[in-house]
Amino acid sequence: MIFNVRGNSAQQAVIANAVANTRFDPELMRPGLKKATGKDAIDVYFRNLGSSIGGTASTAGIVEINTSLSDLSAAQVFVMEGYAHCTDFFYLTAAQRKLIYNLWHPNGPDGHSWFEPSSYWNQVGESLMDLFVWAFTPWKTQNAFVHKPTEALAVQLPAIYGGSLPPIPPPVP
Repeated sequence: MIFNVRGNSAQQAVIANAVANTRFDPELMRPGLKKATGKDAIDVYFRNLGSSIGGTASTAGIVEINTSLSDLSAAQVFVMEGYAHCTDFFYLTAAQRKLIYNLWHPNGPDGHSWFEPSSYWNQVGESLMDLFVWAFTPWKTQNAFVHKPTEALAVQLPAIYGGSLPPIPPPVP
């Protein structure tokens, strides 16, 4: 498995639940991860990240999940960080990012960046987290980002990621 979960058995179960509920093959990230970091796996840690951060992902192949989250929230945040951001770092091409940007901005640029320098809440790369959850899991997250996920956008994302995928399975308890 591409995710190396550094946590107790309950935390490992949370990540297993997230993986079971996600229909994107995380192994597709491995070549990019290996090229970018020299690592074969993304390290996942559970840490106290304070009250305002659900999780983080880095281009070093490290994901952190806040220990203060409920199991469902932790699973969803893991999908956002361990899948959405890590696919951005280790799988997506510039052309794919442009197609994702165009989902929200079909008429061209509007000053919103993928990441910096625009406001965090305006960044398309951050909004991708919610859209990824909508497109590849049975869950519907809704963060305070300017770029909102919708069903119409979510059904387009799998094609950008590389083709059709099987239907979203019912949630695994």
